[in-house]
Amino acid sequence: MDRSVKDVAAYTQLQPEKALLWAMGGGYLLRMLPLTGILGGIIRLIFVLLKPAAFLYLGAKVWQKARPVIAPRHSGNSLSDGSN
Repeated sequence: MDRSVKDVAAYTQLQPEKALLWAMGGGYLLRMLPLTGILGGIIRLIFVLLKPAAFLYLGAKVWQKARPVIAPRHSGNSLSDGSN
């Protein structure tokens, strides 16, 4: 981030007219874009998806607690220890 700020400062010092035009163009684009509508839509989407996600998470946790703990069985085959 610090490097980016230094690069922008150097570019502004070398070419102030171009930097001013870029800043004005960026400001114009930001002003023309419906940013509040986009952000509002994203937030509404997050809240709509949050309810089913919380329900699934709760269901998974209840399922984990309700399932009996089963110890893994070892078969007589010992391929993993390397003693063939």
